[in-house]
Amino acid sequence: MSDDTHQPAPPTPAEHDRPVELLLRLAEQLHRYGAPSHRIEGILTGLGELLGLEVSIFCVPTMIEVAVGRDSRQRSLMLRVEPGATDLARLESMLQIIDDLRAGRATPEMALRRVDEVAARPRHMNLLKVLAALGVTGAAAALIFGGGPREIVAASIICATAGFASSLLSREPSKIALADFVAGAIVTLLARCASGYFPTTSASIVTIASLIAFLPGLSLATAMNELAMRHLVSGTSRLMGAIMTFIAIGFGAAIGDRIADQFVPMRIDVAPLPLPSWALAPALLLAGTSLAILYRAHRRDLGWVLMGTTIGFGGAAFGEQLLGPALGVCVGATLVGLAGNALARMRPKPSALLVIPGITLLVPGSAGFRGLHALMQKEVLSGIDTATTAITVAGALVAGLLVANALYPSPRGL
Repeated sequence: MSDDTHQPAPPTPAEHDRPVELLLRLAEQLHRYGAPSHRIEGILTGLGELLGLEVSIFCVPTMIEVAVGRDSRQRSLMLRVEPGATDLARLESMLQIIDDLRAGRATPEMALRRVDEVAARPRHMNLLKVLAALGVTGAAAALIFGGGPREIVAASIICATAGFASSLLSREPSKIALADFVAGAIVTLLARCASGYFPTTSASIVTIASLIAFLPGLSLATAMNELAMRHLVSGTSRLMGAIMTFIAIGFGAAIGDRIADQFVPMRIDVAPLPLPSWALAPALLLAGTSLAILYRAHRRDLGWVLMGTTIGFGGAAFGEQLLGPALGVCVGATLVGLAGNALARMRPKPSALLVIPGITLLVPGSAGFRGLHALMQKEVLSGIDTATTAITVAGALVAGLLVANALYPSPRGL
């Protein structure tokens, strides 16, 4: 008997088919940088046809499957993925690669090499930069919610503190699930401390403003959008992920509240003295700048991000005066969607550069948290009413984006 072991057959050329490999890599990277599942499927299906492939794409938050061919000759390739954070700079890079493929300026081999180069860039942001952006986000949210100087300072410090704790936990896979729970506990505990030891500070405003960066409002809106586009599997799973985040933050907040009961003086929540109305303009400027950092936009695109936040917030405020709060959000989402699609038509940039920052200030994260918190305090009717408001606002936001895409669609799909 020969001692030679049987060697596996070498891979077939089809297994190294560059166009198929390119589609897999593009799907993985677009998913990692925050593109919705229905957008990924639409873009890559059209790109597959351009490359001469008959492909079917199935994308959900934890899996991507690409089937090539048809009938008995079809082969299926699957990737196990994790939901990624929004990265506007890399989305723009992916869009440029896709545009070059469509225009014939790049071959699949060249495009694949460029995708790998973008993916190889370091993703870790400077911690101090992130904490500064979180602090600015908390301060701007406190001002927008009607807080005064005490609430603005407290929300800034508490939001950055919770962000620091979350970043430490997120470095270890075994502890990353605790990040939302710990953020909720820290925010509530420190907000109660600020209210207890500085009696004119509103604990409710500080809590909501400090939590605004951690609430999954954008995920909730994306889930509703996917459900509206009949992408039921991805939309449902993303919706459940957002609900679980709300629950983790809510339970953390309840724990922080109970700890505060032991040593923090109980105070009646007071109405703060808000800043003059002109202070809203610098608040939007600060909010847009912090969102540009947190969403990893290029420095050169800061102006577009600021434009998106201004159009979204201003359009919603205008619509609220005319039509009420829910329909006001619909007006704001429609305007920012139209502006984003116009940008994608005029410049080689994704519409998400305006749309994502623009709708971030409109998403119903704070309402969802208030509803959950009321339910945990056994205020059932108030909790259900607030949770219903959050779902209504999310639906109005999605309706606005759908109207914008129907009236003036983006030519690139992103």
